[in-house]
Amino acid sequence: MGVCLGTKRIRFEDEDGFEDYEMSPESMVRGAVVDEGLVDETAMEDIAQKHYKKAKIYEQGNSKVEKNPGKAAEHFGKAAELGHVKAQIRLAYLYEKGIGVEKDTRLAVQWYKKAADSDPKAQFSLGLCYTKGVGTSQDHKKAVEYFKRSAESGYDRALYNLGYCYEQGTGVHRNIDTAIRYYIDASSQGNEHAKKRLELFGVDVPV
Repeated sequence: MGVCLGTKRIRFEDEDGFEDYEMSPESMVRGAVVDEGLVDETAMEDIAQKHYKKAKIYEQGNSKVEKNPGKAAEHFGKAAELGHVKAQIRLAYLYEKGIGVEKDTRLAVQWYKKAADSDPKAQFSLGLCYTKGVGTSQDHKKAVEYFKRSAESGYDRALYNLGYCYEQGTGVHRNIDTAIRYYIDASSQGNEHAKKRLELFGVDVPV
């Protein structure tokens, strides 16, 4: 005889009060148990998304909520700890610039690295950190590695930076033909800087 399980509601308290989260019978049965058996992986993702949305509200403000960079950073942090990639990137940026938190470029790099496992914008940002020596030692070869990873997804800013690296011979052997190819790829994604570089080389800009 089968066992009938109802939907379970669990409650988490934060500084804004209690919030309810539902767990389906399927998730209770199959779930990877987290936090003393209370929440499965899917529920954790939902919680992370709720913190991310709160962070955006505090960051941007609205008719009911005033902008609060500190609160925004706090909720980005909670979402980031739960593996929310966009929150990790935003938190990294806040630490890099010192917005809502004390500036800590090394911590910024750590969060960019977590997000860089899967996100092209994080890979690009990490490439910039290695280019400038922000939060880490300057390493142009590593910068190129991360720009290439980001460019694989077609991210135009990474494609442009690779073109510039090959044009200048920064972190790679100088190769104008390769630079132009990257500029063409970047311009095809609408990158205006790449279009200007192509014009300087007398190359027709892709329409």
